[in-house]
Amino acid sequence: MILAVLVDRDPVMRLVAAAVTALRHDGVVATHVPDLPSLDATLRAVTPDLVVTDLSLTGRGPHDALSAVRAAWPGPLAALTGDDSPAAHSACVQLGAAHWLKPLTPREIADAVRAANDRQPKVTP
Repeated sequence: MILAVLVDRDPVMRLVAAAVTALRHDGVVATHVPDLPSLDATLRAVTPDLVVTDLSLTGRGPHDALSAVRAAWPGPLAALTGDDSPAAHSACVQLGAAHWLKPLTPREIADAVRAANDRQPKVTP
């Protein structure tokens, strides 16, 4: 069982909601949080295997979003985003995050979560 935290400021994003449901069927327990304060609170309560975040989380660009999440979470990190810009790719590479482009099906997200979890060493914060 993999524990993943999905961080996205859009609470009605159907893709994430569908993915959470699909992930449970694929051996992944996923929690959805809307923002960085919620992520901080969640990380104080549980130690996930992976954090997946949207790159528009802070509204100030992909590097800022990933840096903020990375400051809260030193473990495996992935970006789920529609941003295919060089800045987004660069931020992911610099901060050690997998870069997944939307739209993805729930099955593709589940497969990507498992692959990212398998590739990265476990970190206990």
